Amino acid sequence: MKRILIIFSLSLFIVSCVSAQQIELTHIGYGSTPREVHIHISNKGNITLTDINILVDDQKYKTLEISLSPNKSIEDIIYLNPGKHIVSVESIQGATDSIELNIPSHLTTTTYQKTIQENNITAKNKTIIWIGIIVILIIIVVLIWILTKKPKLEY
Repeated sequence: MKRILIIFSLSLFIVSCVSAQQIELTHIGYGSTPREVHIHISNKGNITLTDINILVDDQKYKTLEISLSPNKSIEDIIYLNPGKHIVSVESIQGATDSIELNIPSHLTTTTYQKTIQENNITAKNKTIIWIGIIVILIIIVVLIWILTKKPKLEY
C-alpha cells in the first residue's frame, strides 16, 4: 500500500510539473514583406521560462535569452522563404509548441497589411468595446423605465 501511494504521489508530481511548463506559439501576421513573419510567444504555465529557442524545420533559428514570467508574452519576427515550414519554440524547462506555416511566394501589400490590422485588435480593445456596449444598454433600459413609469397622482 505504501508503494502504491508513493508511486501515485510521484506520478502526480511529475504530471503537475509537466503541465506547469506550457508555452504557446501563434502566428500574428506579416511585416513589410511576405518573408517577415510576426510570431507571438506566451507563457501559459505557472513557472518562469528562460532561454527560449526558436526552431524552423527542426533547425535552430535563434535563441531568445529572456525570462518569460507566467501569463506574460512576447512578440518576435522571423524571416522565412516561401513554402511550408514548421516553426517551434522550446524552453530549457521543457515547454514546447509548434505551428505549421505556409509562406506564399507572393503577397500583395494589402494582404499583409490587412493581416496586421486584423491582429491589432487585442483582448483589451475587445473588453473596452463590450464595456461600452453594456453601458449603452444600461442607459437605454433606464431611459425606457423612466419613460414608461406611471406618475403617482397626489390627492
